Amino acid sequence: MKKVLYISIITSLILFVIFYSSEVYSLTLTEEKINLEKSLQSRCEEIIQKILGNKNFIVLVNIEIKTPEQTPANSIDLSQQQIYPGIYIREEEYLPGLTYSYLPITNPATNLPMQLVIDKIIINIGVDATTTEEKIDRIKTAINSLVGLNLARGDVINISKIKFQTTPTWQMILEQILPHLHIPLIVLILAIFLFGPVTFLFKTIVKAVQLRIESDTRLRATEKSEISSQTQTQTSLLPGAEPLSLPAATGPGGTMELVIGGKREEKKEDTSKKHFDFINKNNLKSLFYLIKDEDPSVIALVLSYLPLDLVGEFMSMLDNRTQAKVALEFASVKMPDPQEVKEIEEKIKSKIDYCIGGEDYFLSLLDRADKEVQQDILQTLSVQDPVLAEKLRQKIFLF
Repeated sequence: MKKVLYISIITSLILFVIFYSSEVYSLTLTEEKINLEKSLQSRCEEIIQKILGNKNFIVLVNIEIKTPEQTPANSIDLSQQQIYPGIYIREEEYLPGLTYSYLPITNPATNLPMQLVIDKIIINIGVDATTTEEKIDRIKTAINSLVGLNLARGDVINISKIKFQTTPTWQMILEQILPHLHIPLIVLILAIFLFGPVTFLFKTIVKAVQLRIESDTRLRATEKSEISSQTQTQTSLLPGAEPLSLPAATGPGGTMELVIGGKREEKKEDTSKKHFDFINKNNLKSLFYLIKDEDPSVIALVLSYLPLDLVGEFMSMLDNRTQAKVALEFASVKMPDPQEVKEIEEKIKSKIDYCIGGEDYFLSLLDRADKEVQQDILQTLSVQDPVLAEKLRQKIFLF
């Protein structure tokens, strides 16, 4: 019983060693031959594609092999092949359907697996019928030198011309375009990203900042008005103080005076000078010529500092469309930038005193001239500006 157990253990160990060694020598001669043919075929295809610049070719590689002793496989006595020491293989012990050529063949002399020995390499290449002989010679020379064929051994390169399909298919067109398509595709994706989400994000951020600035400005204005009202309330509640009398403002540019007990205090010299106080009836038309083409918001800003009578007279000089736009600017509540107001004031102040001429000025000069001079001037002016000449003629006749 013990003897049978020992034999079973030894047999199991020997089978484990056989299976482990079969992994090391799993490649048979046929498998090695196929792998070598595929490798040579891949190398030849790369070389030919570089020379021809296309894939209109076929490469087939055939390798003839031999054993070192050049002994035919059927002359090897399989009954002498050992699985392990003392145990020989019999032909009927092979699995059904398993070809002998796919089993590791060992050398009877050395009991080692036989190595692959190349007898001859045959490379058959089919190229397009339009391929020139010069390119065919280049293919032969390149394959012979780069692959390392041995012509003395009997290696052969056969190149034949074949008529391939000339109409390019979609697959062929894509194969030519796709390798060069990645750069334009990357540029397109970056452009879409930059001019799409990023632009929208920046616009949203800018709009949010503008809304925040406007809300902060309105909040400051509200706080100032609340502080001012609280100060007035506290003043009115002082002991012995008489009721406050607040007359209505004289207009956007008017002043509000505080009267206590109906007595008006004498005005003290105000250190803060009022904006646009140099505008009066005499230079109002000059102001019109200076700002008539400005943005309605600028016109409304300047008029908001003028007395109501001057504002009404100025508005009558504007055309209907500009009057409507300026009126809309008056209706919207805004907090102008003090620096911007100061710059506009300085600009107008520097130019208004130098405005000369105008229809009224020209009309006053024309009215003092003789009848003959008037007729000559109007006749000459009617050629250059008929509308102005007709307007002046009507006013002269009215006078």
